[in-house]
Amino acid sequence: MLTYILFVIGCILAGVALFLLGWYVKSRVDKIKSQSIEDQTRRMTEEAEQNSERLKHEKLLEVRDEHLKRKTQLESDYQGKRAELNKLEHQMRERERSLNQKSENIEKRG
Repeated sequence: MLTYILFVIGCILAGVALFLLGWYVKSRVDKIKSQSIEDQTRRMTEEAEQNSERLKHEKLLEVRDEHLKRKTQLESDYQGKRAELNKLEHQMRERERSLNQKSENIEKRG
């Protein structure tokens, strides 16, 4: 009977020891998984930040290029209109000079 009691106590102690060992192993595995997830999350965050910065830089370059294209186009339009205005101004001066000459000729005749 004493052997039976010792056997039961041994089984209970072995069960408790195995339970504690299983609990310890599970906690270590969970800790390793948690650390792995944290590392993966950190890498993903860093990659996302790098991608964000790269996209931001690309968009800034696109905006700058578009701005330069528009500026060049506006300057070209301005120069064209300025040349047209200069031409019209020259034509007006020629007409005015012609009219002045005609007026002087009429005054000389009259």
